[in-house]
Amino acid sequence: MLTASTKLDSNLGVERLRKAAAILFFILGPLYALKSGVLGAEAERHLDARFIYAYGAAIRDGVSPYNRVEYSRTWERELDTAIHPSAARGVALLPSMGPFAATWARLPWRVAGPVYDALNFCFGLGGTLYFIALLTRRALRLTSATPGLGLGLGAVCFIGGVPGALYVGQPTLWAMAGALGAIELAFQGRAWLTGLCVLAASLKAPVVLLPLFYLACLGYWRGLVVGAFLTLLFSVVTLLWIPLDAIVDNVRESLRGYAAVGDNQPPNVTGIPGLVGAAHAPPPSFPWLVLGMLLTAACAFRDRRAIRKGGAPELGPERLFAAFLFTGLFIPLKLYDLVVFGPLLCATLASGKSLRLLYLPGFLLIAKPERLLAALDGAAPVTAAQLATVGALSVCVVWAALRVADERHSRHKPGLKTTSTQ
Repeated sequence: MLTASTKLDSNLGVERLRKAAAILFFILGPLYALKSGVLGAEAERHLDARFIYAYGAAIRDGVSPYNRVEYSRTWERELDTAIHPSAARGVALLPSMGPFAATWARLPWRVAGPVYDALNFCFGLGGTLYFIALLTRRALRLTSATPGLGLGLGAVCFIGGVPGALYVGQPTLWAMAGALGAIELAFQGRAWLTGLCVLAASLKAPVVLLPLFYLACLGYWRGLVVGAFLTLLFSVVTLLWIPLDAIVDNVRESLRGYAAVGDNQPPNVTGIPGLVGAAHAPPPSFPWLVLGMLLTAACAFRDRRAIRKGGAPELGPERLFAAFLFTGLFIPLKLYDLVVFGPLLCATLASGKSLRLLYLPGFLLIAKPERLLAALDGAAPVTAAQLATVGALSVCVVWAALRVADERHSRHKPGLKTTSTQ
């Protein structure tokens, strides 16, 4: 009896240690993102936030931000600094961002920068982690007290894209929070909140296109229709605010100039388009986007049948987060956009299943490609973006194997609700 009691006390002690370690890691993750992404003052700090600020200032003043001459003038006047070389080439922002950016640009830049940091950290990163937690709990049927969940959420913050997005002021985290929130709230049947999340997701369309397409293929249309209406409404407000003379030519020229920036071309972009595209030329995006959409649709229609059989959207992580994996694989992104792999990373650590640990080598390449290149001391003839793409390919191979195993398990046990089995 004493032995059994001692063993029980020992198990309770180990469980408490696991929970304490998970809480500590969950706290350290955002602190790392805050220190590495927000508390810095180097030359590239707030670079992309400045693009958004100049975009909003142009709209605020009633000039077209898609006119490269007017945009450059606004940058020089508002930011009180020499024009950044790529700023004069053009800007690639959807007009749905216009009302937000114009309102924000009413603040002087010395105030607007810290305000943007606070919003990006609290609502961008905070919203992303919150909805990853909800969807991971849904996918694995966990409780909030599961230690692995805290470990997974903390690990997401160590993906280099998280502090990277905070550092340059990218809206990637806003878009991720929007896409993840749209999926979770659509499952809950809350159409207007889903629509607001879709509006937030539109701030970075390449990151969220496939996840929202997956949601549409699952048949959750109501929230997407509300989101499309809100996005269109905000875009119309922007277009009514600025002159429309030669707007189509200005947008085309601005996008062409943006695509010509070296940082937006192979070998500096991730994904298969960045890996196979010619160096210093726009990546071949369209055929890979079509392939990504076809695979997303195929997965979604199979999952839709599973939902109908199960009676609820109970999908394992290999199903629920597939569209984010396809985004990282088929759409050319920057290193600060690789937070798209965060949901699957969190689910991998939260599940505690040994087979999912096969993901980890790929995740390490995705999370810290620059660190690995630095350790190799330039010996590898690849860029950090190409190394991250190799990691994405590794994750995809493991994903395909686990997905096939999940399909076989579901086929042999037709009465079981469809959840991941590995």
